[in-house]
Amino acid sequence: MRTKAMGLLSGERSMKVWNLPSIPKAKKVYQEDVKALRQNGWSLMGLYKSFVAQNKKDEAKIIKDEFDKAWKDADMEISKSVL
Repeated sequence: MRTKAMGLLSGERSMKVWNLPSIPKAKKVYQEDVKALRQNGWSLMGLYKSFVAQNKKDEAKIIKDEFDKAWKDADMEISKSVL
């Protein structure tokens, strides 16, 4: 699922190049992915980025806090939903 969202978000190079009409579609894909595996850091990060891109600060903060909790013991840092 995340691969589908990545395509919608134009590879996440920067939020400035995201295909803005596709952001809500990507958000839906990430939400479905997170529903299947709630602690999925990659999808939580993608969901967070989609909320940020839509300027939904409250929703973004909730997801970022959840990501931080889920990823606190990880041995690598991520800033996007793909390597």
